[in-house]
Amino acid sequence: MSLEISTPDNEKLDKVYEEVFGSNAPTPSKSVTSVTSVTSTVSDVTNPLPSVTSTTDGSASVTGGNASVTGKNGMVPPSNGGNGICGNAYGSDGSRLVSDVRDFLTQYVAFPSPEFAIVTALWIMHTWIFGELYTTPRLVFSSPEKRSGKTRAQEVTALLCPCPVNTVNVSPAYLFRRLQPEGGETLPTIFLDETDALFSGKPSESTEQVRGIVNAGYRRGATVGRVEINNKQVTPHDYPVFAPVCLAGIGNLPDTIEDRAIIVHMKRRKPGTKLKPYRDRSANLEAQPLLDRLKTWGEENTLLLASWHDRDYPKMPDSIQDRDADVWEPLFIVAKLAGGEWADTLSKIAPGIVRNQHAEPQSLGELLLRDIRTVFDKTGRDRIFTINLVTELCKLEDAPWATLGKDDSGIDTRFISKTLKPYEVGNHHGSPYSVKIDGIVGRGYKREDFEDAWCRYLPQLEEPTTEQQ
Repeated sequence: MSLEISTPDNEKLDKVYEEVFGSNAPTPSKSVTSVTSVTSTVSDVTNPLPSVTSTTDGSASVTGGNASVTGKNGMVPPSNGGNGICGNAYGSDGSRLVSDVRDFLTQYVAFPSPEFAIVTALWIMHTWIFGELYTTPRLVFSSPEKRSGKTRAQEVTALLCPCPVNTVNVSPAYLFRRLQPEGGETLPTIFLDETDALFSGKPSESTEQVRGIVNAGYRRGATVGRVEINNKQVTPHDYPVFAPVCLAGIGNLPDTIEDRAIIVHMKRRKPGTKLKPYRDRSANLEAQPLLDRLKTWGEENTLLLASWHDRDYPKMPDSIQDRDADVWEPLFIVAKLAGGEWADTLSKIAPGIVRNQHAEPQSLGELLLRDIRTVFDKTGRDRIFTINLVTELCKLEDAPWATLGKDDSGIDTRFISKTLKPYEVGNHHGSPYSVKIDGIVGRGYKREDFEDAWCRYLPQLEEPTTEQQ
Protein backbone atom coordinates (compact mmCIF):
# COMPACT_ATOMS: atom_id res chain seq x y z
CA MET A 1 0.00 0.00 0.00
CA SER A 2 1.32 3.47 -0.85
CA LEU A 3 -0.36 6.84 -0.31
CA GLU A 4 0.91 10.29 -1.21
CA ILE A 5 -0.74 13.34 0.40
CA SER A 6 0.69 16.80 -0.12
CA THR A 7 -2.19 18.97 1.17
CA PRO A 8 -3.99 18.88 4.54
CA ASP A 9 -7.03 16.94 3.28
CA ASN A 10 -8.84 15.88 6.47
CA GLU A 11 -10.75 13.06 4.78
CA LYS A 12 -7.58 11.49 3.39
CA LEU A 13 -5.77 12.00 6.69
CA ASP A 14 -8.54 10.12 8.49
CA LYS A 15 -8.19 7.20 6.08
CA VAL A 16 -4.41 7.12 6.48
CA TYR A 17 -4.65 7.14 10.29
CA GLU A 18 -7.26 4.40 10.31
CA GLU A 19 -5.36 2.12 7.94
CA VAL A 20 -2.00 2.58 9.62
CA PHE A 21 -2.87 2.95 13.31
CA GLY A 22 -6.19 1.16 13.72
CA SER A 23 -9.69 2.31 14.59
CA ASN A 24 -8.71 3.33 18.13
CA ALA A 25 -6.16 5.94 17.04
CA PRO A 26 -6.87 9.51 18.15
CA THR A 27 -8.39 11.70 15.45
CA PRO A 28 -5.77 14.04 13.93
CA SER A 29 -6.25 17.63 14.98
CA LYS A 30 -6.32 20.54 12.53
CA SER A 31 -2.72 21.22 13.50
CA VAL A 32 -1.60 18.20 11.41
CA THR A 33 -0.39 19.83 8.21
CA SER A 34 0.65 16.98 5.96
CA VAL A 35 1.28 13.29 5.52
CA THR A 36 4.13 13.02 3.07
CA SER A 37 3.99 9.30 2.45
CA VAL A 38 2.70 6.08 3.89
CA THR A 39 3.81 2.66 2.86
CA SER A 40 2.65 -0.33 4.85
CA THR A 41 2.30 -4.07 4.76
CA VAL A 42 -0.52 -6.02 6.36
CA SER A 43 1.61 -6.80 9.41
CA ASP A 44 2.43 -3.10 9.79
CA VAL A 45 -1.24 -2.22 9.93
CA THR A 46 -2.17 -4.82 12.49
CA ASN A 47 0.83 -4.23 14.71
CA PRO A 48 2.52 -0.89 14.00
CA LEU A 49 5.45 0.00 16.21
CA PRO A 50 6.08 3.68 15.48
CA SER A 51 8.75 5.78 17.08
CA VAL A 52 8.59 9.54 17.49
CA THR A 53 11.02 12.33 16.63
CA SER A 54 10.26 15.94 17.58
CA THR A 55 11.89 19.05 16.09
CA THR A 56 12.49 22.58 17.31
CA ASP A 57 9.71 24.06 15.18
CA GLY A 58 7.07 22.08 17.03
CA SER A 59 6.62 19.32 14.46
CA ALA A 60 6.69 15.65 15.22
CA SER A 61 7.44 12.68 13.00
CA VAL A 62 6.01 9.24 13.70
CA THR A 63 7.54 6.22 12.00
CA GLY A 64 6.64 2.61 12.39
CA GLY A 65 7.30 -0.31 10.07
CA ASN A 66 7.25 1.55 6.78
CA ALA A 67 4.86 4.30 7.92
CA SER A 68 5.70 7.96 8.25
CA VAL A 69 3.30 10.66 9.52
CA THR A 70 4.25 14.25 10.26
CA GLY A 71 2.25 16.72 12.36
CA LYS A 72 2.73 19.94 14.32
CA ASN A 73 2.37 21.07 17.93
CA GLY A 74 3.06 17.62 19.32
CA MET A 75 -0.05 15.95 17.82
CA VAL A 76 1.26 12.47 17.14
CA PRO A 77 -0.35 9.06 16.57
CA PRO A 78 -0.27 6.42 19.32
CA SER A 79 2.86 4.41 19.92
CA ASN A 80 1.21 1.31 21.37
CA GLY A 81 -0.43 -0.42 18.45
CA GLY A 82 -3.46 1.83 18.11
CA ASN A 83 -4.68 1.63 21.72
CA GLY A 84 -4.28 5.31 22.53
CA ILE A 85 -1.31 7.52 23.29
CA CYS A 86 1.15 5.93 25.66
CA GLY A 87 4.10 7.18 27.67
CA ASN A 88 7.57 7.80 26.29
CA ALA A 89 6.12 8.93 22.96
CA TYR A 90 8.82 11.61 22.76
CA GLY A 91 11.65 9.32 23.73
CA SER A 92 12.06 10.45 27.35
CA ASP A 93 12.66 7.61 29.77
CA GLY A 94 9.70 8.34 32.05
CA SER A 95 9.79 4.93 33.71
CA ARG A 96 13.41 5.36 34.75
CA LEU A 97 12.66 8.91 35.88
CA VAL A 98 10.05 7.69 38.37
CA SER A 99 12.59 5.26 39.80
CA ASP A 100 15.29 7.90 40.05
CA VAL A 101 12.98 10.42 41.75
CA ARG A 102 11.89 7.76 44.23
CA ASP A 103 15.50 6.80 44.97
CA PHE A 104 16.46 10.45 45.48
CA LEU A 105 13.64 10.84 48.01
CA THR A 106 14.35 7.67 49.99
CA GLN A 107 18.00 8.52 50.63
CA TYR A 108 16.84 11.48 52.75
CA VAL A 109 13.33 10.47 53.90
CA ALA A 110 12.15 7.45 55.92
CA PHE A 111 8.69 6.90 54.46
CA PRO A 112 6.20 4.84 56.51
CA SER A 113 6.20 2.27 53.69
CA PRO A 114 7.80 1.96 50.21
CA GLU A 115 4.44 2.64 48.55
CA PHE A 116 4.44 6.24 49.76
CA ALA A 117 7.84 6.90 48.17
CA ILE A 118 6.34 5.87 44.83
CA VAL A 119 3.25 7.99 45.38
CA THR A 120 5.35 11.03 46.31
CA ALA A 121 7.53 10.58 43.21
CA LEU A 122 4.43 10.47 41.00
CA TRP A 123 3.02 13.54 42.78
CA ILE A 124 6.26 15.43 42.06
CA MET A 125 6.02 14.54 38.38
CA HIS A 126 2.39 15.67 38.20
CA THR A 127 3.46 19.18 39.25
CA TRP A 128 5.30 19.50 35.93
CA ILE A 129 2.16 18.82 33.85
CA PHE A 130 -0.63 20.01 36.14
CA GLY A 131 -1.59 22.81 33.74
CA GLU A 132 -3.18 20.16 31.49
CA LEU A 133 -4.86 18.31 34.38
CA TYR A 134 -8.32 18.87 35.81
CA THR A 135 -7.32 18.39 39.45
CA THR A 136 -4.17 18.57 41.53
CA PRO A 137 -4.28 16.56 44.78
CA ARG A 138 -2.96 18.05 47.98
CA LEU A 139 -0.02 16.10 49.37
CA VAL A 140 -0.03 15.99 53.18
CA PHE A 141 2.83 14.90 55.44
CA SER A 142 1.38 14.48 58.93
CA SER A 143 2.64 12.94 62.15
CA PRO A 144 1.50 12.48 65.75
CA GLU A 145 4.71 14.00 67.15
CA LYS A 146 7.52 16.32 66.16
CA ARG A 147 10.79 14.97 64.75
CA SER A 148 8.98 12.47 62.57
CA GLY A 149 10.43 13.61 59.24
CA LYS A 150 7.47 15.50 57.82
CA THR A 151 9.33 18.79 57.30
CA ARG A 152 12.32 16.95 55.81
CA ALA A 153 9.97 15.11 53.43
CA GLN A 154 8.52 18.45 52.37
CA GLU A 155 11.96 20.02 51.89
CA VAL A 156 13.23 17.17 49.71
CA THR A 157 10.00 17.11 47.69
CA ALA A 158 10.28 20.86 47.08
CA LEU A 159 13.73 20.39 45.49
CA LEU A 160 12.15 18.59 42.54
CA CYS A 161 9.06 20.72 41.93
CA PRO A 162 8.70 23.77 39.67
CA CYS A 163 9.00 27.17 41.34
CA PRO A 164 8.60 25.95 44.95
CA VAL A 165 7.37 28.47 47.52
CA ASN A 166 8.12 27.36 51.10
CA THR A 167 6.10 29.20 53.69
CA VAL A 168 4.37 29.00 57.09
CA ASN A 169 1.44 30.82 58.63
CA VAL A 170 0.33 32.50 55.41
CA SER A 171 -2.42 35.08 55.06
CA PRO A 172 -5.15 34.56 52.47
CA ALA A 173 -4.11 37.76 50.66
CA TYR A 174 -0.52 36.52 50.30
CA LEU A 175 -1.63 33.08 49.14
CA PHE A 176 -3.99 34.06 46.34
CA ARG A 177 -1.74 36.90 45.13
CA ARG A 178 1.26 34.54 45.08
CA LEU A 179 -0.74 32.40 42.68
CA GLN A 180 -0.95 35.19 40.09
CA PRO A 181 2.28 34.91 38.06
CA GLU A 182 3.26 37.85 35.89
CA GLY A 183 5.00 38.00 32.54
CA GLY A 184 4.77 34.30 31.74
CA GLU A 185 6.23 33.19 35.06
CA THR A 186 5.73 29.57 36.10
CA LEU A 187 2.92 28.95 38.54
CA PRO A 188 4.41 28.08 41.94
CA THR A 189 4.13 24.87 43.87
CA ILE A 190 3.06 25.89 47.38
CA PHE A 191 4.68 24.20 50.39
CA LEU A 192 2.88 25.11 53.60
CA ASP A 193 4.53 23.90 56.81
CA GLU A 194 3.41 24.07 60.46
CA THR A 195 -0.24 23.61 59.52
CA ASP A 196 -1.02 22.60 63.11
CA ALA A 197 -0.26 26.18 64.17
CA LEU A 198 -2.39 27.58 61.35
CA PHE A 199 -5.48 25.42 61.77
CA SER A 200 -5.44 24.57 65.50
CA GLY A 201 -7.95 26.10 67.87
CA LYS A 202 -11.14 27.86 66.96
CA PRO A 203 -11.29 28.73 63.23
CA SER A 204 -10.77 32.42 62.48
CA GLU A 205 -11.84 34.38 59.42
CA SER A 206 -8.28 34.26 58.12
CA THR A 207 -7.76 30.52 58.57
CA GLU A 208 -11.15 29.78 57.02
CA GLN A 209 -10.16 31.82 53.96
CA VAL A 210 -6.87 29.95 53.66
CA ARG A 211 -8.74 26.67 53.97
CA GLY A 212 -11.13 27.80 51.25
CA ILE A 213 -8.28 28.66 48.88
CA VAL A 214 -6.54 25.33 49.49
CA ASN A 215 -9.81 23.46 48.99
CA ALA A 216 -10.96 25.28 45.88
CA GLY A 217 -7.53 25.36 44.24
CA TYR A 218 -7.37 21.62 43.77
CA ARG A 219 -9.69 21.89 40.73
CA ARG A 220 -8.90 23.67 37.50
CA GLY A 221 -10.84 26.89 36.95
CA ALA A 222 -11.26 27.67 40.66
CA THR A 223 -11.07 31.38 41.52
CA VAL A 224 -11.16 33.65 44.55
CA GLY A 225 -13.33 36.71 44.17
CA ARG A 226 -12.10 40.06 45.46
CA VAL A 227 -13.21 43.68 45.07
CA GLU A 228 -10.54 46.30 44.54
CA ILE A 229 -11.07 50.06 44.95
CA ASN A 230 -8.92 52.40 42.88
CA ASN A 231 -9.75 56.12 42.67
CA LYS A 232 -13.21 55.41 44.03
CA GLN A 233 -13.75 52.86 41.27
CA VAL A 234 -14.94 49.50 42.59
CA THR A 235 -13.79 46.62 40.40
CA PRO A 236 -14.47 42.93 41.02
CA HIS A 237 -11.64 40.52 40.23
CA ASP A 238 -11.51 36.76 39.95
CA TYR A 239 -8.12 35.41 40.98
CA PRO A 240 -7.26 31.84 39.82
CA VAL A 241 -6.04 29.60 42.64
CA PHE A 242 -5.48 26.31 40.82
CA ALA A 243 -2.02 25.11 41.88
CA PRO A 244 -0.25 22.15 43.53
CA VAL A 245 -0.06 22.38 47.32
CA CYS A 246 1.92 20.29 49.82
CA LEU A 247 1.17 20.66 53.53
CA ALA A 248 2.97 19.39 56.63
CA GLY A 249 2.03 19.47 60.30
CA ILE A 250 1.31 17.59 63.50
CA GLY A 251 -2.11 15.97 63.80
CA ASN A 252 -5.06 16.20 61.48
CA LEU A 253 -5.96 18.94 59.04
CA PRO A 254 -9.51 20.20 58.49
CA ASP A 255 -11.48 17.29 57.06
CA THR A 256 -12.34 19.18 53.87
CA ILE A 257 -8.61 19.50 53.07
CA GLU A 258 -7.89 15.86 53.90
CA ASP A 259 -10.76 14.86 51.62
CA ARG A 260 -8.81 16.39 48.71
CA ALA A 261 -5.46 15.02 49.78
CA ILE A 262 -3.14 12.06 49.66
CA ILE A 263 -1.99 11.71 53.25
CA VAL A 264 1.41 10.32 54.23
CA HIS A 265 1.38 9.48 57.95
CA MET A 266 5.03 9.97 58.86
CA LYS A 267 6.58 8.13 61.80
CA ARG A 268 9.67 8.78 63.84
CA ARG A 269 12.32 6.53 62.36
CA LYS A 270 13.74 3.63 64.31
CA PRO A 271 17.23 3.95 65.84
CA GLY A 272 18.70 1.56 63.30
CA THR A 273 17.38 3.42 60.25
CA LYS A 274 20.22 5.21 58.47
CA LEU A 275 19.62 8.11 56.08
CA LYS A 276 21.94 10.31 54.10
CA PRO A 277 22.71 13.56 55.98
CA TYR A 278 20.72 16.42 54.45
CA ARG A 279 22.43 19.71 53.63
CA ASP A 280 20.72 22.26 51.41
CA ARG A 281 23.82 23.10 49.40
CA SER A 282 24.70 19.51 48.49
CA ALA A 283 21.10 18.34 48.07
CA ASN A 284 20.37 21.18 45.64
CA LEU A 285 23.40 20.29 43.54
CA GLU A 286 22.44 16.62 43.54
CA ALA A 287 18.87 17.43 42.58
CA GLN A 288 19.78 19.62 39.59
CA PRO A 289 20.19 16.83 36.99
CA LEU A 290 16.88 15.33 38.08
CA LEU A 291 15.29 18.76 37.96
CA ASP A 292 16.46 19.22 34.36
CA ARG A 293 15.08 15.82 33.37
CA LEU A 294 11.78 16.55 35.07
CA LYS A 295 11.48 19.86 33.23
CA THR A 296 12.12 18.17 29.87
CA TRP A 297 9.71 15.37 30.69
CA GLY A 298 7.07 17.89 31.72
CA GLU A 299 7.41 19.97 28.56
CA GLU A 300 7.18 16.94 26.29
CA ASN A 301 4.27 15.32 28.06
CA THR A 302 2.31 18.54 28.47
CA LEU A 303 2.14 18.66 24.67
CA LEU A 304 1.19 15.01 24.52
CA LEU A 305 -1.47 15.32 27.21
CA ALA A 306 -3.05 18.28 25.42
CA SER A 307 -3.84 15.99 22.49
CA TRP A 308 -5.56 13.30 24.54
CA HIS A 309 -9.16 12.37 24.00
CA ASP A 310 -11.37 10.99 26.75
CA ARG A 311 -10.58 7.41 25.75
CA ASP A 312 -6.86 8.02 26.23
CA TYR A 313 -7.15 8.68 29.98
CA PRO A 314 -6.31 5.75 32.26
CA LYS A 315 -9.06 3.65 33.77
CA MET A 316 -9.25 3.93 37.55
CA PRO A 317 -9.60 0.88 39.84
CA ASP A 318 -13.25 0.17 40.62
CA SER A 319 -12.72 0.85 44.33
CA ILE A 320 -11.60 4.45 43.68
CA GLN A 321 -14.70 6.52 43.00
CA ASP A 322 -16.06 10.09 43.20
CA ARG A 323 -13.77 12.51 45.07
CA ASP A 324 -11.10 9.83 45.48
CA ALA A 325 -10.99 9.43 41.69
CA ASP A 326 -10.53 13.20 41.30
CA VAL A 327 -7.66 13.09 43.76
CA TRP A 328 -5.86 10.09 42.30
CA GLU A 329 -6.41 10.51 38.56
CA PRO A 330 -3.40 12.84 38.08
CA LEU A 331 -1.07 10.19 39.49
CA PHE A 332 -2.57 7.52 37.23
CA ILE A 333 -2.04 9.86 34.28
CA VAL A 334 1.62 10.30 35.25
CA ALA A 335 2.02 6.54 35.63
CA LYS A 336 0.61 5.96 32.14
CA LEU A 337 2.77 8.68 30.60
CA ALA A 338 5.84 7.28 32.33
CA GLY A 339 5.20 3.82 30.95
CA GLY A 340 6.85 0.68 32.21
CA GLU A 341 5.41 -1.01 35.28
CA TRP A 342 4.14 2.09 37.04
CA ALA A 343 0.50 1.98 35.94
CA ASP A 344 0.14 -1.60 37.21
CA THR A 345 2.05 -0.78 40.40
CA LEU A 346 -0.16 2.19 41.18
CA SER A 347 -3.31 0.19 40.49
CA LYS A 348 -2.17 -2.29 43.14
CA ILE A 349 -1.17 0.15 45.90
CA ALA A 350 -3.65 3.03 45.50
CA PRO A 351 -6.84 1.17 46.60
CA GLY A 352 -5.19 0.15 49.89
CA ILE A 353 -4.01 3.69 50.61
CA VAL A 354 -7.49 5.07 49.90
CA ARG A 355 -9.12 2.40 52.05
CA ASN A 356 -6.81 3.09 54.99
CA GLN A 357 -7.29 6.82 54.63
CA HIS A 358 -11.03 6.37 55.03
CA ALA A 359 -10.73 3.84 57.84
CA GLU A 360 -10.65 6.59 60.45
CA PRO A 361 -13.76 8.78 60.80
CA GLN A 362 -13.41 12.19 59.20
CA SER A 363 -15.73 14.04 61.59
CA LEU A 364 -17.29 13.81 65.04
CA GLY A 365 -20.52 12.59 63.48
CA GLU A 366 -18.80 9.74 61.68
CA LEU A 367 -16.97 8.84 64.89
CA LEU A 368 -20.28 8.70 66.75
CA LEU A 369 -21.83 6.49 64.08
CA ARG A 370 -18.86 4.14 64.24
CA ASP A 371 -18.91 3.88 68.01
CA ILE A 372 -22.67 3.31 68.10
CA ARG A 373 -22.10 0.41 65.72
CA THR A 374 -19.43 -0.85 68.12
CA VAL A 375 -21.91 -0.66 71.03
CA PHE A 376 -24.57 -2.62 69.12
CA ASP A 377 -22.01 -5.26 68.12
CA LYS A 378 -20.71 -5.46 71.70
CA THR A 379 -24.10 -5.84 73.35
CA GLY A 380 -25.48 -8.12 70.66
CA ARG A 381 -28.94 -6.51 70.94
CA ASP A 382 -31.11 -5.04 68.22
CA ARG A 383 -32.31 -2.05 70.29
CA ILE A 384 -31.05 0.12 73.15
CA PHE A 385 -32.33 2.88 75.44
CA THR A 386 -30.63 6.24 74.87
CA ILE A 387 -29.43 6.51 78.48
CA ASN A 388 -27.79 3.09 78.19
CA LEU A 389 -26.25 4.09 74.85
CA VAL A 390 -24.63 7.10 76.52
CA THR A 391 -23.23 4.88 79.27
CA GLU A 392 -21.79 2.36 76.81
CA LEU A 393 -20.24 5.06 74.64
CA CYS A 394 -18.49 6.62 77.62
CA LYS A 395 -17.02 3.23 78.53
CA LEU A 396 -15.25 2.84 75.17
CA GLU A 397 -11.49 3.13 75.42
CA ASP A 398 -9.76 5.80 73.30
CA ALA A 399 -13.14 7.46 72.67
CA PRO A 400 -13.81 11.12 73.54
CA TRP A 401 -17.40 10.75 74.80
CA ALA A 402 -16.60 10.62 78.53
CA THR A 403 -14.90 14.04 78.45
CA LEU A 404 -16.95 15.90 75.85
CA GLY A 405 -19.81 18.16 76.75
CA LYS A 406 -20.17 21.00 79.24
CA ASP A 407 -17.33 21.17 81.79
CA ASP A 408 -15.88 18.00 80.27
CA SER A 409 -18.55 16.00 82.06
CA GLY A 410 -19.34 13.76 79.11
CA ILE A 411 -22.04 13.60 76.47
CA ASP A 412 -25.76 13.38 77.17
CA THR A 413 -28.81 12.18 75.26
CA ARG A 414 -29.30 15.62 73.67
CA PHE A 415 -25.78 15.51 72.23
CA ILE A 416 -26.52 12.18 70.55
CA SER A 417 -29.79 13.30 68.92
CA LYS A 418 -28.29 16.64 67.82
CA THR A 419 -25.20 14.99 66.29
CA LEU A 420 -27.24 12.30 64.53
CA LYS A 421 -29.80 14.72 63.07
CA PRO A 422 -27.87 15.58 59.86
CA TYR A 423 -27.55 11.90 59.04
CA GLU A 424 -31.35 11.37 59.16
CA VAL A 425 -30.99 8.24 61.25
CA GLY A 426 -34.20 6.20 61.18
CA ASN A 427 -37.67 7.60 60.57
CA HIS A 428 -37.27 10.20 63.32
CA HIS A 429 -34.20 11.97 61.82
CA GLY A 430 -31.86 11.06 64.65
CA SER A 431 -34.25 11.63 67.55
CA PRO A 432 -34.92 8.78 69.98
CA TYR A 433 -38.39 7.29 70.18
CA SER A 434 -40.33 4.76 72.25
CA VAL A 435 -38.89 1.26 72.17
CA LYS A 436 -39.70 -1.78 74.29
CA ILE A 437 -36.91 -3.86 75.81
CA ASP A 438 -37.64 -6.78 78.14
CA GLY A 439 -41.14 -5.44 78.80
CA ILE A 440 -39.90 -1.93 79.65
CA VAL A 441 -40.78 1.02 77.42
CA GLY A 442 -38.34 3.92 77.08
CA ARG A 443 -36.80 6.26 74.54
CA GLY A 444 -34.07 4.76 72.42
CA TYR A 445 -33.03 3.40 69.04
CA LYS A 446 -33.13 0.19 67.03
CA ARG A 447 -30.15 -1.17 65.15
CA GLU A 448 -32.05 -0.98 61.89
CA ASP A 449 -32.31 2.81 62.32
CA PHE A 450 -28.56 3.11 61.69
CA GLU A 451 -28.05 0.63 58.88
CA ASP A 452 -28.50 3.18 56.08
CA ALA A 453 -26.15 5.76 57.68
CA TRP A 454 -23.53 3.09 58.42
CA CYS A 455 -23.64 1.96 54.80
CA ARG A 456 -23.28 5.50 53.45
CA TYR A 457 -20.75 7.07 55.83
CA LEU A 458 -18.62 4.26 57.29
CA PRO A 459 -16.26 1.84 55.56
CA GLN A 460 -17.77 -1.58 55.21
CA LEU A 461 -16.65 -4.18 57.70
CA GLU A 462 -14.65 -6.99 56.14
CA GLU A 463 -16.23 -10.41 56.27
CA PRO A 464 -14.21 -12.76 58.49
CA THR A 465 -12.24 -15.43 56.60
CA THR A 466 -12.63 -19.13 57.29
CA GLU A 467 -9.40 -19.12 59.33
CA GLN A 468 -10.62 -16.15 61.40
CA GLN A 469 -13.90 -17.93 62.09
